[in-house]
Amino acid sequence: MNKEACFAPASAYARRVKEIQDALRARPNGGIDARHVLVTSDERNPEWWEEIAELGPEWGWIDHATEQTVQKHGKWYPVILDAVFQSMGVGFVGTDHSTMSQLAQKRVEDWNQGLGAE
Repeated sequence: MNKEACFAPASAYARRVKEIQDALRARPNGGIDARHVLVTSDERNPEWWEEIAELGPEWGWIDHATEQTVQKHGKWYPVILDAVFQSMGVGFVGTDHSTMSQLAQKRVEDWNQGLGAE
């Protein structure tokens, strides 16, 4: 089995994001209408990012290569910045068995009383 076969397709992330968005809207006291989705990934395959872009204009990401984050600030900054961005969310969908996803999900749930899913 090749490595790509182990990863969830963009459509699976979209389904899980919709589930989180629906659950946030259904919360008591008016809920939260979280429309924008920030995708963070170390994925380098441009075809994968095209699939993400096709999910709609609400789906965005920080392109660290275009922004030259590493060149300007150092090799750890993309990871640090992504963790900061993730920690400000009210919903989180991560990758199963990913330590980075588990930490980000806990931050969203604990710091923002948000919802998460792997």
